[in-house]
Amino acid sequence: MRRSLFIGLSVAGAGLIGAVVPQMPSMALSSTRSVPVSVNVTSVHNVSGVSPWAGLDCNATNVGTTDTLSVGEPDIAVNPRNPSDQVATWMDLYRDNIDTAYTTNGGRSWHRSTPMGLNDCSGAPYNPAIEGAYDTTVSFGPNGAAYLSSMEDEHYALPPTSDYAEWTDVQTSTDGGADWSAPVQIPNPLNADDKDMVFADQSRPGNVYVAFRNAGFGLLSAPRGVGELLFSRSTNGGRSFKTQVLLSTGSASTAPYDSQLAEVDGTLVYTFDTPTGASDALRSTDGGLQWSKPVQIAPAITIPAPKVCGGLLQTRSDGGHDTVVSGHTIALVRVNDGKDGTGPGQIELSKSTDEGRTWQTSVVLTTPEPIMEAQIAGDAAGRLALAYYEVNLSKTSCGANGAAVVPARTLVTASADLGQSWASPQTIGAASWNIASAGTKNFTFGYWVGEYFGIAASTPRGFAVVTVQGTPAGRSPGSVPITGQNSVVVAEVKVTG
Repeated sequence: MRRSLFIGLSVAGAGLIGAVVPQMPSMALSSTRSVPVSVNVTSVHNVSGVSPWAGLDCNATNVGTTDTLSVGEPDIAVNPRNPSDQVATWMDLYRDNIDTAYTTNGGRSWHRSTPMGLNDCSGAPYNPAIEGAYDTTVSFGPNGAAYLSSMEDEHYALPPTSDYAEWTDVQTSTDGGADWSAPVQIPNPLNADDKDMVFADQSRPGNVYVAFRNAGFGLLSAPRGVGELLFSRSTNGGRSFKTQVLLSTGSASTAPYDSQLAEVDGTLVYTFDTPTGASDALRSTDGGLQWSKPVQIAPAITIPAPKVCGGLLQTRSDGGHDTVVSGHTIALVRVNDGKDGTGPGQIELSKSTDEGRTWQTSVVLTTPEPIMEAQIAGDAAGRLALAYYEVNLSKTSCGANGAAVVPARTLVTASADLGQSWASPQTIGAASWNIASAGTKNFTFGYWVGEYFGIAASTPRGFAVVTVQGTPAGRSPGSVPITGQNSVVVAEVKVTG
């Protein structure tokens, strides 16, 4: 096993960056009320720092990458045996690769590690068609082992696109994320994977699952490109997997998306979005061998991308992790920014108290302007923490030569009554940062910070949040140093009351 690269805290521009940022006051949102619970952001760190891949010539021709694009789609997991151990993972878009970082002291300091063997950059057997690694998530098992998933692809942009393939790998760490095993490929005969989520079963030690889909992105016709909802199962700690098809659209132009897993009282609940935009759920009581028919969680919504300064603003939020709160209630959130995507922004909370059989959905937060991503986590004591990006289109400025400032802020709030009332939201990091820096107009999706970020319960009355932030917009109290145009930022959050 290759020992990871260890990088301590340092000054901006070299290795990882650490900063403890005092909490700045944040304006309460219209749907929040005064309740006996409060939120305090105790620290904020830039954990991505300088990319280890910057300037290297690897992964085919580095399609879609630049030395300023930076990072996206982070996730975080907390060790249930020792909440001081946390692992963050993200897409490093300098050369389309996967990076991780870990802490052993509850987020006071972070150290970067490198999952090896995924592609040409990270030591896989040479393949001139590999374009990179994407869509990464992380989960801790009840024995303290961490599991990392990611996807590698070839011929998405490089011709011939008819040879497009994307496959999912899982890697294991037994030392809190400092080292990662060689990747284990998840079987899928169609080999057009997308949007994976790894999940370690907390009631069945050694069981590890991957939820994902098959999607040909218009490059592949049937059968390889047919849209399928997939589930892969390991009973030996991630050393091997078996995959089953749960649903199929029968079409190469439509597919389910946003595959997510949760577990409550030994029942697995698989939630996903249908091609029409509705949210549905499946249930399994035997560790994923058999599944129920789908039930609807919430009706369809549209996910438009409004045009801003010549680029599309991607306000989609199709990666919100499901969570379990108080041991029995499953909760998930999604964003609805209206028919044209310009707001008002709404966060919808869906809950099930009967192991995913039935669901109740309500709007729990409203903002005058759009919301870009929302994530939720719960703890055993009944507290929910909700984090989200709030965009400020009214302050957008479009400069010459494509320069733009699209201000946003990262907010976190909490509830002690399963979402009936919420604390005043607090800011994570900069009071305002630039989406046009955190995303980029020359990337495939326009102004974009990814389809998800991560949040997880940590210490008692605490949560860890990992997000993407761009360069501060104007005078921004509370800013954490950003490396390049954007960085992965981890915050430790305390909830009292």
